[in-house]
Amino acid sequence: MNKTSHSLFAINKKVIGFLMGAALCLPSPALAEGFALQDWSARGAALAGGLVARGGDASAIAYNPAAITELPGTQVMFGFEAVAPTNTIEMNGPTGFSSTRTEDLLFFVPHGYVTHKYNDSLSLGFGVFSRFGLGNEYEPNWPGRNNIYFVKLQTVTANPVIAWRFNDHFSVAAGLEITGAKVELKKKVPTMTGLPDADFSLDHEDIEYGFGFNLAAHYRFNEKWNAGLTYRSAVDIDFDGTANITSVLPGVSIKQDGTTTMSLPDQITAAVSFAPNKKLSFEAQAAYYTWSRYKNLNLHFDGSLGTVRSKKDWSDSWLFSLSAEYQALEWLTLRAGVSRETSPVPDATAEYMTPTNGRWKYAVGAGIQKGNWTLDAAYVFHDLDSADYTTSHEGVYEGKSTNVYANSIVVSAGYKF
Repeated sequence: MNKTSHSLFAINKKVIGFLMGAALCLPSPALAEGFALQDWSARGAALAGGLVARGGDASAIAYNPAAITELPGTQVMFGFEAVAPTNTIEMNGPTGFSSTRTEDLLFFVPHGYVTHKYNDSLSLGFGVFSRFGLGNEYEPNWPGRNNIYFVKLQTVTANPVIAWRFNDHFSVAAGLEITGAKVELKKKVPTMTGLPDADFSLDHEDIEYGFGFNLAAHYRFNEKWNAGLTYRSAVDIDFDGTANITSVLPGVSIKQDGTTTMSLPDQITAAVSFAPNKKLSFEAQAAYYTWSRYKNLNLHFDGSLGTVRSKKDWSDSWLFSLSAEYQALEWLTLRAGVSRETSPVPDATAEYMTPTNGRWKYAVGAGIQKGNWTLDAAYVFHDLDSADYTTSHEGVYEGKSTNVYANSIVVSAGYKF
């Protein structure tokens, strides 16, 4: 690129650094409460995650793998969640007040599990599910386009586990977590005054991997009371990516490779369940995410940009849930759950990618059993708190998000051999 083109493009190094870093580190913002995923089966979704103490089917691999010791024979389960998010951004932007609604999107998140009881003490399992995900799209020329106008994150965790039953009351489990992530990001980059913005895109076709582990325990006090405890370790994923920035003017472009590391938080979950009779059960749960690990974003570039650092200072977050399950008929079970999750994102670094400040989840569902087959379905309403944008930074203007919510349908089918 010649000197004239450099002058014409006039892009601040920190702006490019932020754009590329956000792309390469996209999974980190996606892990914020607004787009954290806990719906790893239809039954688990209907119970707001309330399978940590209950157990009872193959999706225990995701919720509490120590509980698979109570599953006889070999069991399999497959299914998916369909998620439709939406929100509106109101802001005082460069041209005054505006209100922009996201484009209509629909995402499918699959899950699958298999468990096998080797003997009275030893059980084995393998699960594939998604712990985090994000999808959002605005009109390409909306006022917040310099922060984001399209983003999609996909993560998949493969989790082989081994569980050991010490006696009729106590079981433990351990497993390896293999997490893959793939991202796509589009923004607009400001050029010189009076000229249209340039296009920024990152299409990261390769899947990058990180490794962690999980531990779990399950205790059955008696026929009425159970308790569960799980731990999933932090996972670091190293991303390599290429930022492509193309101006509307012919021959004016920037292409530069860069790397960064994104960290998934530790997650600790504890739960207690109570069954007053064989048909009815309740569970209370608390989960803790160590988002305080995400203090800074360090971006390393191969070219002239060097290393750009950005302060984040996220805080740890909590999730609390209550659920009930009732066997209405021999073949029909009804379920309901509610959860509350706090946000780890401070106002000073809030962005349009995750326009939330905490969320409620309300879920209902039902399960049908016929012979060795089970079919479960759930509906979940994600009621997300509005985010306040109090300071302008990196293309974010003073304003707030409104009507932030998502609807999801989860379906799972299982078979017992």
